[in-house]
Amino acid sequence: MKNIIIIFFLFASCYACKKNETEGLFAQKAFANSHYNRFHIDNYYRYYKKNETNGIEYDTFRPIIYTNVRPFKENEKYPEQIFDPFGRAKDSRKYFARELNQTFVAYITKDNKLIYRNFFRDYHGPDYYIKSIDKPRNLNDLTKYLSNLKLSYKILDTIKRKPITEKDKLIDSLITSKTYNIMVNNYFYRVTLDSAFCETQLYYHPRDTTSIFRTIIIHTF
Repeated sequence: MKNIIIIFFLFASCYACKKNETEGLFAQKAFANSHYNRFHIDNYYRYYKKNETNGIEYDTFRPIIYTNVRPFKENEKYPEQIFDPFGRAKDSRKYFARELNQTFVAYITKDNKLIYRNFFRDYHGPDYYIKSIDKPRNLNDLTKYLSNLKLSYKILDTIKRKPITEKDKLIDSLITSKTYNIMVNNYFYRVTLDSAFCETQLYYHPRDTTSIFRTIIIHTF
């Protein structure tokens, strides 16, 4: 009987570890849609791409999203509204903090093909000031993270806005985050780092970088 109890607790511990396992900043394992919740988005979004003559063309599509976020209790057709600033999404934000450990990942597909991955990790909470290898806050932290995982990478450039008006300049002076274009394991990423969060955007095809897939994430979650 004692052995049975021990085996049960070992199994339960392993299951809990697996359940709480989250993806990292960069896609290091093969995508398996059975691991995620699936949502078919009704809205149409533009899909831009460069053609052979370096011109820009587009069509429209209704994305399918795979995510670690569960269905919204009020309407299971949609995911929990974890980024909604309004009071009606209070429970969604609690769910994001307590059950997802403030870590979000979503994949967007078009015509059953992966085109985009968004990963976001919020650092707010009691451990905010504790340094961790998986919570990079600047470029130096990020290179240590990549080296620790033995990922090949190349920093391409820093994305810089070009403020025109005095209001633009004021807004820029208040922004503490920085965004970089980076190649990791031969895939193109946009990585945003801040003292309060990190975000990575993977474009499976470099030609797709003219599309703002992040808008789909903002509208959906």
